[in-house]
Amino acid sequence: MTVEVPSSRIVIIEGIYALSERLRPLLDLRVSVTGGVHFDLVKRVLWDIQRADQEPEEIIHQISETSTRVLSVDQIKAVVSEECTESTEETYDIYLLPPGEDPEACQSYLRMRNRDGKYNLMFEEWVTDSPFIISPRITFEVSVRLLGGLMALGYTIAAILKRTSHCFFDDKACIKTDWLEQLNRRYVQ
Repeated sequence: MTVEVPSSRIVIIEGIYALSERLRPLLDLRVSVTGGVHFDLVKRVLWDIQRADQEPEEIIHQISETSTRVLSVDQIKAVVSEECTESTEETYDIYLLPPGEDPEACQSYLRMRNRDGKYNLMFEEWVTDSPFIISPRITFEVSVRLLGGLMALGYTIAAILKRTSHCFFDDKACIKTDWLEQLNRRYVQ
């Protein structure tokens, strides 16, 4: 597929295509934005439903069957420099179902993250301007009382995902392993 470069000369490449060895030399600026492995999984499922008209169960099975390789800490440390910084963090992502929404069809869950006792409300909006999909993300630090207020307005907690992340980063790379307790699985970003 060939895409004509717009007059603005700004082209945004999303997803795995941004890693293409053929494209990298043509890019002036590269920015990586991630929303955590479970959020990326939701994006992947929604994308595959729209693109391939697959059922969510089929997509999750496909991902589960093809994503079984897990890197060890030694393998990760072999990739980053000896001066790499290592850290561990634990977060809880709370997905809130808006009042009156059908949990099976809802695509507008609110996401609230708890990290070290601090809460953030996270938003993402998808803007499609064919052939591009732009998904800016905004995060606001909020009080835990906002969660109570939303629940008083009729929001319900649909899911809470506990994630333990082990991060390795240096001046060239950042590798993060995420353990999702509810899924009993480890992912690498």
